[in-house]
Amino acid sequence: FLFLIYRFYSFEKRHFLKLRNVILAGGSFLVANLFFYIASFFYREFSDVQIFLFVPFGILTSLLPIVLLNQRLSVVLLISYIFFSFFYPFFDIFVFFNLLILSFSTIYTSKILNKRGDFFSFGIVLALIEIVFYLLHFVLIKNDFEPSKIVLNIIFAFGNGMLCAIFSLGILPFVEEIFKIPTHFKLLELSNVSTSELLKKFRNEAKGSYNHSILLGDMCEQAAETIGVDPLLVKVGSYYHDIGKMVNPEYFVENQSGESRHKEMKISMSVSVIKSHVKLGVEIARKYRIPEEIISFIKEHHGTTTISYFYHQAVGLYGDENVNISDYEYSGPKPQSKEVAILMLADGVEASIRAYS
Repeated sequence: FLFLIYRFYSFEKRHFLKLRNVILAGGSFLVANLFFYIASFFYREFSDVQIFLFVPFGILTSLLPIVLLNQRLSVVLLISYIFFSFFYPFFDIFVFFNLLILSFSTIYTSKILNKRGDFFSFGIVLALIEIVFYLLHFVLIKNDFEPSKIVLNIIFAFGNGMLCAIFSLGILPFVEEIFKIPTHFKLLELSNVSTSELLKKFRNEAKGSYNHSILLGDMCEQAAETIGVDPLLVKVGSYYHDIGKMVNPEYFVENQSGESRHKEMKISMSVSVIKSHVKLGVEIARKYRIPEEIISFIKEHHGTTTISYFYHQAVGLYGDENVNISDYEYSGPKPQSKEVAILMLADGVEASIRAYS
């Protein structure tokens, strides 16, 4: 178990250092052992039903890959949990292999869970695995040809799989909300104006910036697909990267219809207003409980680049030797992931094209 945790830390250090993931992994470990403990008592009351049919391990196999956002890490953790099944009465090597196959099924099931309705398909897969294991157990070990017991176990096997799927679907929104996890389902909700209050507000209060963000989302999604990173995360991050412009939308060129508001302002004041949209965006996103992975797009999409328009304007007025370029740079940080780097590049390209035209 310690060796597997070490592998978790060594190969997935970036995920391990997130407190959210450590809490979820530790909580899942406790839940797995609670399942084993309760199942051992149920087995005493219902000895006609095989013990592995009392263990709703499928709940963990469905939820862990979704909430940890890492399939490989989830499989390693699930395998580590099942070693503890041997510490409980009535568990045997057959139970171990049943749980092991459920753990490896995560590799397949996490790929088919693209919308909430797919949990039904996932329940069918779990039910089939449990039925097959019961039949193998019946043929290889039990060999008790009592029809009522066979039917009872098949019903339990099917029910176990379907109930795991139903329970997983029911608990997922609460886990997403509590830990602010950008699951595939959460990202779909955030990408839709009809289900995202903040995105709707952004559209209504800064139409130009909203249209700019939607355009970038489409550009970045295609780039993400090309280099093999999560296209949906990049798309949604692009949608929200400029939400700070809602506070003073008229000071940004894409929202202006007449003369620029900066014409009568001091250059230093204009730079301050432009820079502020990053800090304001982070504050707004946190107020609306947007996941930190999306907030990183807001914080990092300009990196430490220079607000070149006002910098060159200042140089023209005061001379190069009298202008400190750092005063015209965003505070950063630079992009910490490929996903945000894509947005930064796309934002720069789109701004250049707009400036030239």
